[in-house]
Amino acid sequence: MHTWKYWTVKFAEAHFPDDDNGNLYKCMHEGDYADLRYEGSDPNAYRDSYFKNTNANADDWSDLINLTDRMNNYPDSSYVADISPVINIDQWMRWFATQSIIGNIEKGLANGSGDDYAMYHGQTDTRFILLPYDLDSLRVTGGDEGTTWQSPGKTNDSIWKATGVDAINRFLTHIDLESQYYAAFHDLIDTVFSPAQVDPLLDATLGGFVPQPVIDDMKQYFVDRNAYILTVIP
Repeated sequence: MHTWKYWTVKFAEAHFPDDDNGNLYKCMHEGDYADLRYEGSDPNAYRDSYFKNTNANADDWSDLINLTDRMNNYPDSSYVADISPVINIDQWMRWFATQSIIGNIEKGLANGSGDDYAMYHGQTDTRFILLPYDLDSLRVTGGDEGTTWQSPGKTNDSIWKATGVDAINRFLTHIDLESQYYAAFHDLIDTVFSPAQVDPLLDATLGGFVPQPVIDDMKQYFVDRNAYILTVIP
């Protein structure tokens, strides 16, 4: 078994032990952008940008095709009800909010490009979830490509970068969903990205490996980033 395929199978087993036989998609700009637009019912239209890392032999793309169809073609009046069976809405909101808080500047879905992300579609819980992927370019480290530890990054980046992808723009700004995006920021800022929780995490993870002034810069980044975000959301 190819090493990448092996580890993606192991990823599903480790993170979804009660639902580990689902479809794990690696989504990348290869021949085309993986921008979640509907490309018709022919699976061949999706093969050049969505890569099945589990269940490849089954060659069943109906889950992805159904997802893109509902995200793009169903009416606004029933949009939330239509996507709820195929998207874990709360998880997606928290994923986009997290990407924004940590300052992930990788040219991927969080920054308005159909590239460099991953999704999982379970068999028990059939709602797609977005996965952490390609986290080497974080503003918290100060580098444009994660190559320097000199200073914290920009704290006033827009929280709407992901809306450069049409399907995500519709999702995040829908009249019945936008408030959930704001709520995800509030919850994350009050909990896991608060100084009370993120500071001990940085100390425990990086202490002894990274100079303390750099860790202190990271802590200050989150203080400043959180403060900025709270000025631009209700």
